[in-house]
Amino acid sequence: MRAIYAIMGCYKRHKVKAHLEVERRFATKSVIMTMERQVRDCPQTSSGFIRVSKELRNKDQYSQVLFSGFCRKVNRFNKSTDRGVLVTDKYVYKLEPKKQYKVLKKLPLDAFTGVTVTSGVDQMVALHTSSQDDVLLCLQRGELCPNQDRVGELVGSLVDHFTRHRNGQSATLSSFRDKAVTMMWL
Repeated sequence: MRAIYAIMGCYKRHKVKAHLEVERRFATKSVIMTMERQVRDCPQTSSGFIRVSKELRNKDQYSQVLFSGFCRKVNRFNKSTDRGVLVTDKYVYKLEPKKQYKVLKKLPLDAFTGVTVTSGVDQMVALHTSSQDDVLLCLQRGELCPNQDRVGELVGSLVDHFTRHRNGQSATLSSFRDKAVTMMWL
């Protein structure tokens, strides 16, 4: 029996080494193709997003964008889809990037009571609402700067906004077994 497991272990190491060699050979080609696609898609993406944000500014009369970016939305059935998120001083918009940034959901910023972030590299954020209809997002890092901490940017802008506009109220921090940090404001 030990001989079978030894053979299986050797075969597994062989297949992993072969796979890594194939990845190494084609890594430069896929990186170049990805960069070409990103450069080609960037002007289309940014112009469409700017157009929609101007339309929303005229329609909803917000004065400032606090945060914007791409994310992966995870629903209660653990299904994930790409989304855009736009946080303004009045609303949080969930946008569909594949349909010219169509607004899928608009929630008033005052309905949010807190935010929970994970301590891992997954960039996961949960925005808590007073109606218990929380929004769970995995923020995508920027393609031009992959080491960005988008969670810190989002949390910082929200805390700054709520501190300024709620008579200097500070946020309350709590930690859950070193896995997540929650900020609550009321």
